[in-house]
Amino acid sequence: MRAVSRYRRSPPAIVRLGNEGAIALRLDGAARIAGPDAGDYLIAAGGSTAGTLLGPGHGCAIVVVFPPATGAAGLRTAALHVDHEWVGATVAVALLAIAE
Repeated sequence: MRAVSRYRRSPPAIVRLGNEGAIALRLDGAARIAGPDAGDYLIAAGGSTAGTLLGPGHGCAIVVVFPPATGAAGLRTAALHVDHEWVGATVAVALLAIAE
């Protein structure tokens, strides 16, 4: 994500999750944002992943925006988490943006 004034919202960033395996993968629970600056990010669309079944070669998209909190400045970090039924049980995608 690019630098954003603390009074504005970033353009949407699309996080694509794909199943590259040979069998279906079920996503458990809703997508969530966690980490030191989680409050500076929002899931704008696609966060209702609970029960989603991704067939082999299929995927889904989650849209994240960065509307930094009042007073936020500098590098803001968090992670998008999605739980699934396979080994590891959670996939995490780093979220990095700069509030100006």
